[in-house]
Amino acid sequence: MRITTIILSLYISITIANASQSDAPQDSIVTQQLDSLLGIYKQNLDKNPAEAQKSVRELITLSSKYNKKLYKARGHYFLAYLLNAEGKNEKAIEQGLLSAKALKDAGREKGLSAVYNVLAVAYRNLRDNIQAMDYYVKCLEMAELEGDQTEIGHVYGNIANIYIEQEKYESAIDNLQRASEAYKAANYPDGVVSTLFALANIFKNQGKNEAARSFYRKVIEYSLATENLVQEANARINLGQLLLAEKKYKEALPMLQKTYALLRKLGYPQDQVIVLNDLGVACKNLNQTQEAIGFYKQALQIKEGSQLHDAIHLNLSGLYADNKQYKMAFQHLSQAYSLKDSLNSLEKDKHLAELQQQYETQLKETQITVLEQEKSLKEAQLSQSQSEIKRQTLLRNAFIIGFALVLLSLVLLRHSYIKRMRIQKQLSIQKEEIAQQEINTLIKDYRLDAIKKYNEGQQEERKRIAREIHDGLASDLASLKISFEHFMSKQMKDKGLQKMLYTIQTLYKDLRGISHQLHPPAFSESGFSDFLQQFLLEKSKETKTTLEALFFPQNEIDQLPDNILAEIYRIVQELTTNMLKHAEATEGEVQITKHEDYINVVVSDNGRGMPSQKVSGIGLRNIKERLEYLEGALDIDTGKRGTTININLPLHHS
Repeated sequence: MRITTIILSLYISITIANASQSDAPQDSIVTQQLDSLLGIYKQNLDKNPAEAQKSVRELITLSSKYNKKLYKARGHYFLAYLLNAEGKNEKAIEQGLLSAKALKDAGREKGLSAVYNVLAVAYRNLRDNIQAMDYYVKCLEMAELEGDQTEIGHVYGNIANIYIEQEKYESAIDNLQRASEAYKAANYPDGVVSTLFALANIFKNQGKNEAARSFYRKVIEYSLATENLVQEANARINLGQLLLAEKKYKEALPMLQKTYALLRKLGYPQDQVIVLNDLGVACKNLNQTQEAIGFYKQALQIKEGSQLHDAIHLNLSGLYADNKQYKMAFQHLSQAYSLKDSLNSLEKDKHLAELQQQYETQLKETQITVLEQEKSLKEAQLSQSQSEIKRQTLLRNAFIIGFALVLLSLVLLRHSYIKRMRIQKQLSIQKEEIAQQEINTLIKDYRLDAIKKYNEGQQEERKRIAREIHDGLASDLASLKISFEHFMSKQMKDKGLQKMLYTIQTLYKDLRGISHQLHPPAFSESGFSDFLQQFLLEKSKETKTTLEALFFPQNEIDQLPDNILAEIYRIVQELTTNMLKHAEATEGEVQITKHEDYINVVVSDNGRGMPSQKVSGIGLRNIKERLEYLEGALDIDTGKRGTTININLPLHHS
């Protein structure tokens, strides 16, 4: 019998303090990126767990890189939660322990209760109820110290699930009642619904199918209203199993097929194994033998559900035996017995019983103390209330009828007025929002169009000037150079004439360089990397700064379209010119990396850093406007040890 309820906190109660770094622009950008990843996680948690897990892993990577310990703790915690839901409980334990370590490294205990809870759930899913109970007790102690009613509700709910598995239903119901009270105190309706789910499991285990079915349907209604696909899937699993227990196989089959499709969308392999096994049972009893075998074999291919494979092998063995395929029946029977373990030894059961006894004793002592305090308070209140009630009763009886009529009229009038005002206010707000959105869209489109036209005009002007230099001055100078060389060949060696020839050659070379910088030739002819290397080499020779370039991977970068390479060249040209002019650096480096969807350009130096007024200078402003048009992003890290400028340029922009 499967109980699929997993009650966990969605967020650790961590207060992140950034006051010490609030003045640093880089820190502010990183914090915004981390908060954005948290928002993506929250948005996809109940609808697209795979996307939620992707955002959490990026959160862990980024927070580790910038030593954001509290964000790192959150990331490991959320990843543990998602891995638990997928049935990857060992990996969930690893992430939970990393989250606890990050919190302790940051000197924060608030949030440990949620981490202990996720560790307890992982151990419970691994059938290690001893470790699970130990972490539940730790979690309860921390949650009570923190005054976190939501987390207290989670602990009581999860402890109730252990009692349900042991068929100790009275203890389970007591803990569910405590969980419900904590959730109501925290105003947490999702938690109250989870207690209804657990009660449905109890009725299911007791054979009270109609009561269980009623509760499961309430959970599904709430899940559909809140778009909680995980909760809906869990309820549908149990509804399908109720139909199997009642031998309503025809009704069970479409229910289980819909549940399996939902689980494939969520990507929960362990629960997929459960539903595939149930589909096999339904098909077997409907005499659909081949379909049943197909479902069983499909379940055996999912490694994450290996703890259920022994039962599936037994079902396959029985099915083959019924069809007189005794060799296959024996093979699956042997595999079923080889997967049996001894997790429920007498020693472990005894240890678990001791832990549960300690927990219940501690709980009763706390309840006795609370009841004694409540009793003293109620006695004092009762004595005071008795005299007050007598006085108030006389006054109330005199005015209650007339006041009730007046109050009813006022309430109806007020309700009608407030309702009308709310509707008018909502319409006004909606109109303002729509108007503002239209204005913002027009401004953005105008600005992007202006940037585009400016860039196109600038590019055309560069081409024109480069063409004039190349076809005009450079050509004339090249003719002069050839004529002079011819003249020199007929004259005696004259140092003055040789010096004039050298000057002409230098002028010709400089003009060609200026022409190429204004409008570089097609990079497919010479290779972009070689062209940029030559540009940096010439700049190095002209100054005292050593410039280097790195390309990853070079071949793929050289094969990019010329328009993209031209943009990269312009950006590098502008940044290296600024570096040589202002940074007073002895070394500089340009690193270009091609990723699947974007190009990363990093320009760094060991100079004196960039003053605040230069961060918003004309050159950088031009680059920012160019990147805005190209939907790119720019990040500047500057200080006494130099400047690093990081640019991401998408390969396909709208």
